[in-house]
Amino acid sequence: MSQPNGRVSILVVDDENFFAEWLAENLREASPPYEAHWVNSGERALEFLEHHPVDLVISDIKMAGMSGFELLHQIRARHPGLGVILMTGYDLPELREEAIKRGSLLYLEKPFSM
Repeated sequence: MSQPNGRVSILVVDDENFFAEWLAENLREASPPYEAHWVNSGERALEFLEHHPVDLVISDIKMAGMSGFELLHQIRARHPGLGVILMTGYDLPELREEAIKRGSLLYLEKPFSM
């Protein structure tokens, strides 16, 4: 479901505004460029998705309010075909296993380079 401009659309979700904005900006500047947006909470992500379809969500796991795991659960219920990648700054094997078990397409450890 790429955008009319042919770009794949990605929503970045992270309560660390600086990181979310950095990742979205790097995705916009990638080759080929992505249509990238960011929000700073799971609740805002769900609101955004109601009005703006995207191809992929990249979400932090540990966030204030709704966790990335809860966001993944809500996305599965409301947008079953939407791909989700979970990321975290914590290198814990149990988080990785849980993310994959719950249906995350990929598990990323922060920080990472683009």
